[in-house]
Amino acid sequence: MTPASRRHAVAFCVDAGYLPFAAHAAMQVAALDPDDRFDILICSATPLTLPPALDGGRVRCVHVDAAVEGMMLKGHVSVSAYLLLHLAEHLGDAYDRVYYLDADIFVQGGDFAALMDVDLAGRSVGAVRDMIQWLTPGRHAEEFRIMGLPHAPYFNSGAVLIDTAAWRGRGVTARAVELSVTRGAEFPLHDQSVLNVALHNDWAELSPTWNWHGFKSTRLAETMVHPNVMHFTSPVKPWNDTDDLTPPRFSRPIHDFVTRHFPDTAILPPGRPALNARRMRRLAIRTWKIAPGLARYLSRFPTDLTVHT
Repeated sequence: MTPASRRHAVAFCVDAGYLPFAAHAAMQVAALDPDDRFDILICSATPLTLPPALDGGRVRCVHVDAAVEGMMLKGHVSVSAYLLLHLAEHLGDAYDRVYYLDADIFVQGGDFAALMDVDLAGRSVGAVRDMIQWLTPGRHAEEFRIMGLPHAPYFNSGAVLIDTAAWRGRGVTARAVELSVTRGAEFPLHDQSVLNVALHNDWAELSPTWNWHGFKSTRLAETMVHPNVMHFTSPVKPWNDTDDLTPPRFSRPIHDFVTRHFPDTAILPPGRPALNARRMRRLAIRTWKIAPGLARYLSRFPTDLTVHT
């Protein structure tokens, strides 16, 4: 039973292939909270174990038994992508708040315990607006058009702060699963699409520093913002980057961690993107183009704990 003082948890949902990267991010989160104020879980549909050097510590693996029959499973969308839909039901008896994170992240800072205490004004979750609406907040999400829903903010599901009681009380899991089975083939982003429809106007907006989308257009801006959580949202990750797009300050620590603790995992060595002057010029032009809109968006969040409802 979780002690009353530990009613919060950070949770990752992965399969065996992503376990090394989730473990790296989990250890980064743990290092930022030496007072041990919350639990850190790596959840999976099939039982996983950490290597001996990491096992028995603060980070622990949890098996989540979740039915995924009829859901869209293809390409990068695996069973683990849908475990987020089931976290509140599986963990809600032990935790009041669960901060879900994708494994393709790099944690740079932030008070995670304070984040899990923010006021969500009764909403089921807190999340970060998807980048498609960072600069164009009036854009009508395709999923909402398909479902005949009015325009509303649309979030990225790579970092979701769950109020487990509100989620369970509103039956979000059942609605999301039904949507995935009955309408999932119509949606562009599968699990993220399903959650946005199921939580239409039922989420609070967190600062983008908790889920900074690592696209080309925001790559240089990130160095000036220094967000708490860098999210590699494109198919190019620090461990598979053949195009030298990932700054070494991300790729080197991940490479060193994985080769030390998961030596059987294939991972590319860190690249040297600064040697490609043409690419750097392109990144600079992208940054110049988005700077005014990005500044307006960021000005809505005086601190990283500002929440809009």
